[in-house]
Amino acid sequence: MLGNNSHIWLGAIIPILSIVFIAWMMFTDQMQFDVINIVLAIVYVSLSFIFWGQGSDLYHQKVVTKRVLER
Repeated sequence: MLGNNSHIWLGAIIPILSIVFIAWMMFTDQMQFDVINIVLAIVYVSLSFIFWGQGSDLYHQKVVTKRVLER
């Protein structure tokens, strides 16, 4: 949703905050350094970036389609 707009940086807020939050939890010992937690953190952050990229692509397609229809 945030990635589907003209300000591409806006969609990066959630993934970057996710990375900061997960790192903070690990460094303050609120989340343990075990395999399951690390894998879940990687999957969560990866999905955030994937959805951001898809939203950015959707916006780009919308802009290109709008320009083609205006001709």
